[in-house]
Amino acid sequence: MDEAYTIPVNETSLLQRVNKILAKDDHRLVKSRSNGEKSNMGEWYVIETHNNQVVDFYCKIEEMGRATGALKTYEHLSENQ
Repeated sequence: MDEAYTIPVNETSLLQRVNKILAKDDHRLVKSRSNGEKSNMGEWYVIETHNNQVVDFYCKIEEMGRATGALKTYEHLSENQ
């Protein structure tokens, strides 16, 4: 679908939506804070909240939003923060 006909969703809102869904399975999507983290795990990664263990890395927030159903087909990730 063309972005001109979709509703923009900012990164913070999408992160909250995704984490609300992932929390049901004791997981959380986290953004890397340092260049070392980015080079090792990518921009986004998923941790298990029980023991803070990384369970998935090199994630993309928009793909996670689509996969979890947090980002609908009529929405897109806004580039403007």
